[in-house]
Amino acid sequence: MNTNKKFNNSESDDATLDSDFIFLLSELRKRVAASTFKLRPRIDDAFLSKFLRARDGNLDKALKSLRNYYTNVWNNLDFLTGVTSAEFETALNSKFVYYLKHRSNGQRVCLVSIRMWKPTEVPLLQIQHIALFAAEFVAMETLTQRNGASIIFDCKGFSFTHIRHLNTTELHRVIHFILSGVPIKVGEIHFINTLRIMWPLLKICMRMLKEKIRRRVKIHYSLENLHNYIDPSILPKFLGGELEETEAIDQELVDTFVKKNIKYDGNAYNPHFNPLKMNCSHVLNIYVTDLWKFRRLSTTIFQDD
Repeated sequence: MNTNKKFNNSESDDATLDSDFIFLLSELRKRVAASTFKLRPRIDDAFLSKFLRARDGNLDKALKSLRNYYTNVWNNLDFLTGVTSAEFETALNSKFVYYLKHRSNGQRVCLVSIRMWKPTEVPLLQIQHIALFAAEFVAMETLTQRNGASIIFDCKGFSFTHIRHLNTTELHRVIHFILSGVPIKVGEIHFINTLRIMWPLLKICMRMLKEKIRRRVKIHYSLENLHNYIDPSILPKFLGGELEETEAIDQELVDTFVKKNIKYDGNAYNPHFNPLKMNCSHVLNIYVTDLWKFRRLSTTIFQDD
């Protein structure tokens, strides 16, 4: 059997595993067991399935993506443990990230509202956590694993205050983390309501992207141009769409993400926690709801032997 063949990425959100996919999972599990990781990777079906679906069943690419995922975690432990749970909840409640109820060509659509970021109240580090975990959250959906996600950045309200609080080094880190680590296909990235003061920042961000991702970035100077890519029938009226905000925004999913389903144990956001100085394992438990049921994602971090 060709272990790198394509498999059906249908519009269905059915997570049932067929025989070919089960075989691929088994092969990926064997490859993970035969590989060396700085962190002990999870090998359960739910976790490995994310990487396989995101890479269309290509075992080589799935293994590379899995390795990138854990390498990014290892290289960014200071970033991942640098925010308290209270700070994280404050950032979540800022309404910085929304999801649309309806998909665009099977892709989940994420809306990032720049005007909702108050830099004096919510530091950039907390916004980075929101971006990372928003990507991780939708990556749990079977249909999103298959078809990916598109992003709309609504830049209305961007100001010099935002510029003063931006750090290009940190921006590079979170962009690299999401694009190379999180098991999700990145679709089109749309920017709307851009102002002239943003152009230098956008040029810097574009240089941080690989060529294939740069080709997916669309900067729109009118909402009508956005509608050439995303049907206005699924967009809210403030984006020139046909729906009221309550009809277009998946508030239930946002509330699930914000209030119920991402919880961290006591050490996960302890700024003094350093797993490199520990002789025993530390478990970061992330409880996430995938819209239907709770799943426990446990990543165990071990000190190198």
